[in-house]
Amino acid sequence: MGEQTFADYETLLVDNGSPIPAALIAAEFPKTRCIRQENGGSALARNAGIAAATGRNFVFLDADDHLLPPALEAGMNALNEPPERGFAVGRREEMTYEGALISWGVAALPAESQIYETLLGFSWYIIPPSSAIFRREVVERVGGFQNPWGCDDLDFYLRVARQYQVFCCEEPAVTRYRRYSASSSRDGERMLESVREVYRRQLPDVQGNPNSSAPIQKVSPR
Repeated sequence: MGEQTFADYETLLVDNGSPIPAALIAAEFPKTRCIRQENGGSALARNAGIAAATGRNFVFLDADDHLLPPALEAGMNALNEPPERGFAVGRREEMTYEGALISWGVAALPAESQIYETLLGFSWYIIPPSSAIFRREVVERVGGFQNPWGCDDLDFYLRVARQYQVFCCEEPAVTRYRRYSASSSRDGERMLESVREVYRRQLPDVQGNPNSSAPIQKVSPR
């Protein structure tokens, strides 16, 4: 996490069964608390952070990504708007495993404020979670993160986007996403089953709506 231009924040490091001494590393950084638990997957780790946090808003930063300096300030400014705006998304950059910026472009953010069907149809996807900032009441209302492994973030985004508007802003870039072949998201078979499970959960809410049910019917059947 880079030095932020917004000063009023706390950092919670969830040690999700890591083999490295995460608490010792966290102690070197002001405003950082470490929470230790056995490895139960990313959903449980994020929920542990939610339960321990004291702030009004949340940004979920994965260990292999990098939050850029203007991220929190840009997110707070975006949320200083009507309450129906439940979350905001900023532009991401991408980098290699070694940290070098990649040479290819990143897809533009959606222009609309209602993005449930956009996410459902994979016309665009929030990658990574640190691209977005969420109001606390929004996170609590949808019940935080749920399994399945690999797609708990998609499941969370869909439950939020069904109920709340989003504000998407191209400038400034707020996070840097690390691309590498050993990433857990590269396990294609397991990710596909996770997506299917997420879509099965959405099906009861979209039946009868051809725009919403079409992508689910395409992916879910075995």
